[in-house]
Amino acid sequence: MAQNLLQARLQDPSATLGVNWAYSFTKRRPEIQTRYNQRITYQRAKQEDPKVIKQWFATVREAIQEHGIHEDDIWNFDETGFAMGLCSTSKVITAVDRSERPRRVIQGNREWVTIIECVSSKGISIPPWVILKAGSHQAAWYQEPAIKNGWVLARSQNGWTTDEIGLAWLKETFEPYSKRLSTGAKRLLILDGHSSHQTAEFDAFCKENAIICLCMPPHTSHLLQPLDVGVFGPLKRSYGKLVEGMMTAGNNHIDKEDFLHLYPPAREMVFNLENIRNGFAGAGLKPLNEDRVLEKITFQLRTPTPPLVEGSISSTFQTPENPRQLYHEVRSLQRSLRKRMLSSSPISHIQHLEKAAQMAMNMNVLLQQEIKVLRDENERKLKKKARRREPGPSQIDLYNILNAIITEKGLTITYMDSTTPQNAFLNALQYPINPSKTSEAQTWASTLNAHAYGSAKPNKTLKILINPFCSGAMEKFHKIASPILSAANCTLSVEETQYRGHASEIAQSLDLIYDGIVCCSGDGLPHEVFNGLARRKDAQDALGSVAVSMIPCGSGNAMAWNLFGSDDVAVAALAIVKGVNMPLDLMSVTQGDRHTVSFLSQSLGVLADSDLKTEHLRWMGDQRFIYGVFATIVRKTAYPCLLAVKTLPEQGEEISSGHWQVHGGLSLPLKYGTVEDRVREDWEVMPREQLASFYTGKMKIVAKDTNFFRMLSRMMGFWI
Repeated sequence: MAQNLLQARLQDPSATLGVNWAYSFTKRRPEIQTRYNQRITYQRAKQEDPKVIKQWFATVREAIQEHGIHEDDIWNFDETGFAMGLCSTSKVITAVDRSERPRRVIQGNREWVTIIECVSSKGISIPPWVILKAGSHQAAWYQEPAIKNGWVLARSQNGWTTDEIGLAWLKETFEPYSKRLSTGAKRLLILDGHSSHQTAEFDAFCKENAIICLCMPPHTSHLLQPLDVGVFGPLKRSYGKLVEGMMTAGNNHIDKEDFLHLYPPAREMVFNLENIRNGFAGAGLKPLNEDRVLEKITFQLRTPTPPLVEGSISSTFQTPENPRQLYHEVRSLQRSLRKRMLSSSPISHIQHLEKAAQMAMNMNVLLQQEIKVLRDENERKLKKKARRREPGPSQIDLYNILNAIITEKGLTITYMDSTTPQNAFLNALQYPINPSKTSEAQTWASTLNAHAYGSAKPNKTLKILINPFCSGAMEKFHKIASPILSAANCTLSVEETQYRGHASEIAQSLDLIYDGIVCCSGDGLPHEVFNGLARRKDAQDALGSVAVSMIPCGSGNAMAWNLFGSDDVAVAALAIVKGVNMPLDLMSVTQGDRHTVSFLSQSLGVLADSDLKTEHLRWMGDQRFIYGVFATIVRKTAYPCLLAVKTLPEQGEEISSGHWQVHGGLSLPLKYGTVEDRVREDWEVMPREQLASFYTGKMKIVAKDTNFFRMLSRMMGFWI
């Protein structure tokens, strides 16, 4: 700034200040000193009024007394925004008699990622919500191990909070956590005046759940909000240091995944008992003390007049600060000259006019410099945007393209962006189109879609069955799978199963208008669906026309590993979109008069018990199977069994040549009869009456890390 003024005064663009100019300048002017500045918006500065602050504390006291709020049951929540780069404080020049840190009036900051945080006067915090700017959830967000249990990743079109997100946070996070941690019957929630906190639904839920809300006066959160007073400042400095460290390591682009990696450790360093309690104390809420806030109010929007030094002229002569003062100063000069006064008044008036003119000229120089900086920055952004190369259609695997469509905005190509073979997320490209070329563009988009889908049917109609008792199934479908299927223009009919066997009932009565039935579950739901289709009177048509697939949400997910080579939800959803119908042999099992079919495996003994007898241990994940096997072995359990096996050295044609026949009550082919039939002569009866375990399979992989039947292409697998 000073250098710009020097160049304007000397009319020399190359003129520069000396390295010690700032130090010498402050030494020459005893009325000024150097201090670190602090940013503050104009609206906040206006609200630093003792009357406003005192009225706020009167309202707080009244609410505490009326509702019997315990001092540990005062909560504060707010959103804070993070940009990809954070500004640090800098040294500025200010008056010597100023004790507090000076603050600079700004217009506000642009937010990229929004965090909802909440703390209590007891010194504790609850899990945050992270709101990212995105059209859909991306699987990569959930791969970050630093994201802890209870954290919620939400999305919005601009990365800011919405009425729906605010209400969801209140219901899903604040109510259960704060209720469990509260001392008294009611909780006091301190919040700002954001529109998402003032909806009728938000207010009604608070009243129903003994939550007393108090909204701070506008633009006072820097004084009255504990999060702003004691936490958010250190939090952003902590995050900024981690960003600096990442950039030092060579990462010059901080994206959403980087943010999700950096924010948890930054938060952990700041959200501690001491900082949170200091925030409530500094905001005057615990202990309740308005003087803690009032003593901070020293900010003035205008620059104070420098103190008079001995020998100076009367304070009557002041430099004009606006056109009205300048007008009066000129009028006074005119009157003095007319009277031809011999006093120093005319000279003083002229000096002040000269100073006012200098100030105006200096301001003009500074404004011109600011305009130049803004124009240069805008031009830089335009050039950056122009040279930014988005991945074009030729760089995307055709398999990953979901849809190409012409809209008013131009050509939109929706595709899966694969970062690794086991991980993918939804993305889109947009290209403007000359209106005169719309017809050609439509033809091009149709051709691209045809090549992208090949022999697969586009725009599938799918019946979605979700097992709500399967951990994470609802969230995985709605946040990951559903956006992918919808982007591929699939028509979805979604239904939740209510009890064991419900999926079988649905499949048995299902209208055959669907291209496929997709089970959001483990392998149990597809098993029910196959048996439901097999019990239909038109079983042959049903099994031949309606495909069965799955979104992996269970422990083993064997069907997904065999079909997709992965248990990643996004990979599975893409495979369903691009998949073609594939015939699959089913095994028939007869027990008494009950017939069932199996698509995966059939077991007797140890392996069966390791699954069925550990249902109550699903919380252990895959480890429950290992526990079940060892527990059964330790008990030395044996199982009665008469086993006959036919081994086919070259059995490919024989198995695939089976045809459907109706046998008893089962509308499926029973090529070798049932257990009631006599064992055929070409079958070998095993010389054992008891076995520890028998296991036969129709698919190679029975779990992620269990490939029992590696040679299944040459033989039906069985394991004894």
